[in-house]
Amino acid sequence: MKLETIEEKHDIMAEIRDLQKELREAILLQRQRAGDAVDEAWDKVDEYAEDAKEAGRAVVESVREGGEDLTKGSRAVGRVAGGGWWPW
Repeated sequence: MKLETIEEKHDIMAEIRDLQKELREAILLQRQRAGDAVDEAWDKVDEYAEDAKEAGRAVVESVREGGEDLTKGSRAVGRVAGGGWWPW
């Protein structure tokens, strides 16, 4: 009877060790997957940030070009108003 109890306890302890090992492996796998998901998210954030920077640069360039056109138009209007230049 005592030997059977010891064998049952040993079997239960072995099963617990096996389950703990499986649990550790599952946790490591989940951590790896979570880490991969975080890395992917950071890559997307970096990509969107770069796209936003490029869009901002395009807006700035467009505003500069518009400012240059406005300056040219203002100069032409100033010349016409001053009588120094007529387009025809």
